[in-house]
Amino acid sequence: MPTRVTRYVIAELTKVFVATVSALVALLVLVGIVQEGLKNGLTPAVMLRLIPFTLPNAMCIALPGSVLFAVCSVFGRISASNEIVAIKSLGISPRVVMLPAIWFATIASAANVWLMDVGYCWGYPGIQRVVISSIRETAYSVLRTKHDFSTHGVSFHVREVRDDRLVEPLIVARAGNQTITISAREAELRRDDNPEVLMLSLTDGRVEVGSTASFSFTDTIEYPLPLGLKNERSALRNPAHVWSHQIRSEGKLQSQRIASLEESLAVTTAFQITGGDFSALRNDEWKNRHADLAAAQQRLIRLRLEPWRRWASGFSCLAFALVGVPLAIRMRNADFLTSFFLCFLPILLVYYPLFAFGLDQAKTGDLPPHAIWLGNLVCVLIGIYLIRYVQRR
Repeated sequence: MPTRVTRYVIAELTKVFVATVSALVALLVLVGIVQEGLKNGLTPAVMLRLIPFTLPNAMCIALPGSVLFAVCSVFGRISASNEIVAIKSLGISPRVVMLPAIWFATIASAANVWLMDVGYCWGYPGIQRVVISSIRETAYSVLRTKHDFSTHGVSFHVREVRDDRLVEPLIVARAGNQTITISAREAELRRDDNPEVLMLSLTDGRVEVGSTASFSFTDTIEYPLPLGLKNERSALRNPAHVWSHQIRSEGKLQSQRIASLEESLAVTTAFQITGGDFSALRNDEWKNRHADLAAAQQRLIRLRLEPWRRWASGFSCLAFALVGVPLAIRMRNADFLTSFFLCFLPILLVYYPLFAFGLDQAKTGDLPPHAIWLGNLVCVLIGIYLIRYVQRR
């Protein structure tokens, strides 16, 4: 009998979960792609290429809500149909009905952690690569209709586009702290072997680098435009985009970098104090070096926090199920939407504020990284209390 009950509960949960997560993922992917397309002026063909890279992130967002909706729908209906009462009358504990849902949510949580790794470390760079690689086609498409186009720190304005020639272009780009302004009689954009650079062929124009330098030319020159694509192997990449198995080694490298910066600052300070050059301890260069050290220390904190954040976010599926299953049974409401919103409201008021609080405090270093599990812990404790209450009734 318990095996039959287990199969029944898992089958019902799977049906509702698959339908819910499919609808949510489709909606989130559509919204995400449209948003990215509007922001970067992408063509429909490019938007289609973004779909595989947006799926993992969309599933990460959809899984916790889908698990909660599935358990509320199934257990609300089971309880309203007095199936829990019937099971108790046979001498079977309600725990037999609830355990399959807990295991189901645990598997969904583990999958969510993996999807989070894939979405942050493969999906985000993939979106960036697609957008960067399509800039030439996108730029021509937008410039033909609007005559203005901006992306990744580079803006174009043209009088018109004839075939692939930009007539009287004005290009403004950022290179570090400098603003580069380029004007020409005509220009042409073409791809380069380096994905971080877009080659600009200019004829009869002028280049101004801030207010420090400028030159004119009458022939045709090639000018590389950096597009700001971040190297996925860079030692200073965002900790959120580091694979989980690389975080430990990244943390060691960051600690070494901090030690090197501190040693350099200590040696420089000693020389300046010994030489009596106290004014050098207050100049802009000294402040910049202290800012670099503070940024390096902040990145190390984020690297140590990142594994905790991914696991806490992923296992929100289990935390939600632990609260949703006994609440749905207790409410005995066959209306799945009512059950879902009545279960989601306390989660919204308890879990997310505690999660945000733990995340903010851990980012600044005021609390240890595991403080991010505070929301999960509270939900688990509430869920255990509710499960025991349902078993006693």
